[in-house]
Amino acid sequence: MTRIACSHFLALTLVLALGCGGGSTGPKLIPASGSVMIDGKPAAAGILITFAPNGGKGTKGPQSSAATTADGKFALRGIDNQMGAVVGHHKVTVNCPMGVMEGSSATGATPSVPATACEIAQLFRDGATTTLMVEIKEKADENQKILIEVTSK
Repeated sequence: MTRIACSHFLALTLVLALGCGGGSTGPKLIPASGSVMIDGKPAAAGILITFAPNGGKGTKGPQSSAATTADGKFALRGIDNQMGAVVGHHKVTVNCPMGVMEGSSATGATPSVPATACEIAQLFRDGATTTLMVEIKEKADENQKILIEVTSK
């Protein structure tokens, strides 16, 4: 399994896990939303955004994620599908939708129609290399216009 396929699998597993379970037992989440721009244009639907607490800056807790709408908007969800993210500093990754693998198909066979190439630079797709950092603040109204800007190269 390629590194990109593994990251997509882990991201999908996280999204599915967030949708399961009962009442919240985790840390308080603060509502946070915004938009993603790729090369200055709104991201397409299905782009996966992940906010991972940056332990190096003292932020602890679960990560939160979202998928963009057709106009590039997103609203983060965390544990037990609660809206928001933990207060503090986060490393942000932006990934292509599931199924958009650079030139491969789900079966491993060469597709008869070329797969759509991922239009997000690798730098932003990996938590170890991303330069995207966002601080989630205690007051929810301060977290409603987060702008994530990435490039395709």
